[in-house]
Amino acid sequence: MTVPDAVTPVTSVPTIWGNVPTRNKNFTGRVDILAQLRRGASSGITAVLPEQRQDDPLPQAVQGYGGVGKTAIAIEYAYLHRSDYDLVWWIPADQLPSVRSSLAALAARLGLEAAAMAGIDGAITAVLDALRRGEPFSRWLLIFDNADQPEEILDIIPRGPGDVLITSRNHRWQSVINTVPMDVFTRTESTEFLSKRVPKGLSPDDASGLAEKLGHLPLALEQAGAMLAETGMSVDEYLRLLDEHVSDALSEGKSPDYPYSMTAAWKLSVDALRQQLPQAQELLRCCAFFGPEPIPRSVFHEGAQSTGTKVADVLSDSILLSRAIRELGRFALVTLDGQALAVHRLVQALLRDELTEHERAGYRREVHFILAAAAPKDPDDVRSWSRYRELLPHVNSESAQLAQSHEPAVREFALNMMRFLYQSGDYTSCLELTERFIKQWVRDSGKDSPDVLQAQRHLGNALRLLGQYDESRRITEETLTSSRASLGEDDSLTLFLRTSFGADLRARGDFAGARALDEATRGLLEDRYGSINPRTLRLHASIALDRGLNSDYPVTTRVLRIFTKASSSR
Repeated sequence: MTVPDAVTPVTSVPTIWGNVPTRNKNFTGRVDILAQLRRGASSGITAVLPEQRQDDPLPQAVQGYGGVGKTAIAIEYAYLHRSDYDLVWWIPADQLPSVRSSLAALAARLGLEAAAMAGIDGAITAVLDALRRGEPFSRWLLIFDNADQPEEILDIIPRGPGDVLITSRNHRWQSVINTVPMDVFTRTESTEFLSKRVPKGLSPDDASGLAEKLGHLPLALEQAGAMLAETGMSVDEYLRLLDEHVSDALSEGKSPDYPYSMTAAWKLSVDALRQQLPQAQELLRCCAFFGPEPIPRSVFHEGAQSTGTKVADVLSDSILLSRAIRELGRFALVTLDGQALAVHRLVQALLRDELTEHERAGYRREVHFILAAAAPKDPDDVRSWSRYRELLPHVNSESAQLAQSHEPAVREFALNMMRFLYQSGDYTSCLELTERFIKQWVRDSGKDSPDVLQAQRHLGNALRLLGQYDESRRITEETLTSSRASLGEDDSLTLFLRTSFGADLRARGDFAGARALDEATRGLLEDRYGSINPRTLRLHASIALDRGLNSDYPVTTRVLRIFTKASSSR
């Protein structure tokens, strides 16, 4: 990358500007860190990145604990230097499936339409190659926000003429790439930030004293500033209440995840929210059991159900829901960006910690129902995939614990998510998600549960497409045997497993066995679904392949004619 020595006015904008959050109008300070990032990103300066080669620059990472402002500085960097890039792409990196999905989505934007249609694995490969070659853009910036373990994403971090910026809480990145350590605000930065956040009635001495009390933690300062700006409370009163809540935090014991100051500031904001609109607190607690990634607002409308809980009452009233979201934004308890809202992971942790185990289970259950109700019902429909991608981070979220649900509708949603990952070509993510859910479901419901058998079907399919043919055949054959015994020969799952096992036989080179099995399955499928159902037509295509592999070309041609005629009549 080449960045000029001085900040110049923006004269151009990137051709591609993808998913970058809205710029924070109150962003303050961090001049030294922004300068370090800028110097480190320049291929002409090797002192910051001594191991860097000009033809293969290494990415950078910003490290710091929760609430210190790592994401904020990455956003500011993107806006500050956007005129130096043709492509800026933001990637939520909390979970590997989200990283892979975001990278794959870039394929179409780069004009790689064929790769975009070939599945996520193929799309990622094409994107990384295009970025490496600098075609069609050599000036690019990819931001991986909140990456965790380096080994999870190192192989899909692009190399080439562009730049990569990573934010992370994990100090293990120090051993992999050059890092820019990030601390809390300086006293000057804290005072300046509060003056922006509370433009009236806050003296420099008041701002300094408040910042000192909050340990100069940016997230705590944001919540304090919102409280003062929205309520008109004096700094003296806020400090008095802060002391009371710090005492509460001390009496409960110190958590290693967040400082006392953050706990106290958060409690004050939640108390004010409760007085203003109690129902908003219910929505906030519910949000604590989603992932920290953006939650589409439409999810709450679509997921509203009559479950008899306070959360359900809020969701079922559109006006009340809008008021609750507005109040949460006023007190800086959520971040509003377009048609989505997000809760900082630190705030989520504090919210969960104040609840009893029984209460946590109740809110989790509510989130499970919301996700299941808001999800499309047909994962084979390409038009539904964008919504599945939005929900995927929340399915994978540890706080949601979706795999522990016994509810039929929730398990059906999880199975549809597995199917979506398989159909969209993200076999790696499908494998990880499916294995995790199978492990929990076997523990809860037994290995012959229909849900487990359905999940094992998806597992076998993913393994086969990842080239693990022996394991795929073993799992599919075992699952087919169990399905025949417990569900019957003409059950839909048994039929699907028969076609999957036929694919395993082909992959193993048993072409005669695959042909015999598929031919026997055809009649069963036609009896159950008809001759022009997509499932039946897909099997006709497999039979044509079987015949070809067995050198039975005249029959292959006849089968293809049947397939073509049936397809055209649909």
